[in-house]
Amino acid sequence: MQGSRPRRYRCHTGHAFTLRTLAQAQHETVDVAVWTALRALQEKEILLRNLSSAARTDGDTDEARRCAEQASEVGQTAESLRRLLETVPGPRDLDDPE
Repeated sequence: MQGSRPRRYRCHTGHAFTLRTLAQAQHETVDVAVWTALRALQEKEILLRNLSSAARTDGDTDEARRCAEQASEVGQTAESLRRLLETVPGPRDLDDPE
């Protein structure tokens, strides 16, 4: 926003932010998105394991194996994402002059 003090930014929906509040809002949005993605991957792994178990019960060993393999791949991806998320620093205090 031209000429505003402190400098402010306006998002595509019309909300106005200072630089600090914009940075915090974006951090929170990204944080929610990546943790939601991790939960979705974990739920997909559980579903695939259940499908594998059901296929095994039904005698469909090929389908059981395929679902189990997919579950393992999804589980590995979820674990990699979780480890990565644990290494990302949390939001820094934007008022801290470091």
